[in-house]
Amino acid sequence: MSALIAVPVILLLLQIGGRSTIVYFVVFVAVLYSEGHKRIRGSAVVFGLVVGIALAQFYNLARYFLAEGILTSVSETAKIVMQHPEAVLPTSANEFRAPHTSLMEALAYYPDARYWGLSYAAGLVNAVPVLPSILNMDLLNISRVRLEFIDPLLLSEGGGLGFSPVAEGYLNFGILGVWLHMFCYGVLGAWVFRKSRETSSLGWLLIAAGVMPILCFDGLRIHFASAIYKCLRVYLMPVFVYLFIRLSLKSAGTRRRGPRQQDHLQRSTKSREDNLGASEPGAS
Repeated sequence: MSALIAVPVILLLLQIGGRSTIVYFVVFVAVLYSEGHKRIRGSAVVFGLVVGIALAQFYNLARYFLAEGILTSVSETAKIVMQHPEAVLPTSANEFRAPHTSLMEALAYYPDARYWGLSYAAGLVNAVPVLPSILNMDLLNISRVRLEFIDPLLLSEGGGLGFSPVAEGYLNFGILGVWLHMFCYGVLGAWVFRKSRETSSLGWLLIAAGVMPILCFDGLRIHFASAIYKCLRVYLMPVFVYLFIRLSLKSAGTRRRGPRQQDHLQRSTKSREDNLGASEPGAS
């Protein structure tokens, strides 16, 4: 049943160019399976990464033909790969190339610029759904600032180039900011996975699966505001759904047990009173 739902959704995502959504879905399911059911061997992980990168590269080429249909895009891309097989090798992947040029640009064009944590503060504010509207503030978008300088045409078309977390850390606090940013990533990842293994809670398992895409993919190619936004609005959404269902069931169970427990308490109280009365001197 799950496959009947997943396959059409994946085909639709491929049609509209939602490659990243598919990748994160696969990572999410893999973490759930490995941590909650059966540990995936390291060799299988390496093999999956190589195959996954090759498929991602294949789709990266195929999306230029998507307007002509999936079958046409696959056949045209296959012709290209037959002539240039190196195009699907991991060495040809450029998912992190465009974001990480932001570090070179920061060093070349504004090495002394410092935001002193403003981009991180903006990310925390944007994470709350209605808070930006309430504050009515022009919050710093470090990726937008870069596009205004590098490629305003792409910005006007709604495009983006990503932004390196290393560059963001540097622009906020210099070299110390680079260390702080990546240190927080490491501490967060270690803490979440330790909690998911120490406890048997489904909630912690879902949190671990939701945090993984940020620490391994998005968090290394987009700025903090976008990363925390996607983490709370996309990757951790199953956690919120799980908590909502759990609290709803718990509340419903409490309401059902309430009258029965109250009646049981009344009977117990009456029984104790009768026993006390029977044990008093002179009681017959």
